[in-house]
Amino acid sequence: MMKHFALLLTIFAVLLFAVALLSGCAPLPAASTADPDALVMYQRAGGFAGLEDQLTIYADGRAE
Repeated sequence: MMKHFALLLTIFAVLLFAVALLSGCAPLPAASTADPDALVMYQRAGGFAGLEDQLTIYADGRAE
């Protein structure tokens, strides 16, 4: 009886840990940082490392 209880408790603890770990994976809300002079603004965020890439092309040909 005690062996089954320990197994159920272990399974519950592992599932609880998995839910807690995955609950932190929600995406960040998108913030509007649009520049009025920008023609095209490309933004990519996420991944395992939480990287954020941004490319903005302006009317005069500049790219940042």
